[in-house]
Amino acid sequence: MKKTAVRLLACAFCFSSMLFISCGDAYKGMVEEFDEKLRPVPKKETSIEDSNFVEDTMLQTSYVLEKGSTFSLSAPAGGTAYKWELWRSDRNTDKELGTDRAIVLKSSIFSAKETNILKLTVTNAAGREFKDTATIILK
Repeated sequence: MKKTAVRLLACAFCFSSMLFISCGDAYKGMVEEFDEKLRPVPKKETSIEDSNFVEDTMLQTSYVLEKGSTFSLSAPAGGTAYKWELWRSDRNTDKELGTDRAIVLKSSIFSAKETNILKLTVTNAAGREFKDTATIILK
């Protein structure tokens, strides 16, 4: 009788251990699945070489900036040359802002009383230019 009780106790211990381990794995899998759904998915970088690339989507239609703020923009990948320009209605000329793929701009270069147009030109290896514009609104 003692041997039977010891065997039953050993079987119960093995069964409960397996149940605990399997529940632990299920719980771990559930937590990982939940975390995966919450983890931000990095946005795929756009490139002018993409087959579905549309040049007038390089910039938003407009950007609203607070006075004293700074903001940054990045052009699509794949260019061999980049040019950022600002056109203001009070000057009626283009002012070059930069030639890097990414640019950091201070709101102080924009006018709250005038129209501000940010122009981006990206040139590929074949010399083709992709252009887009955005209105900058200063509050």
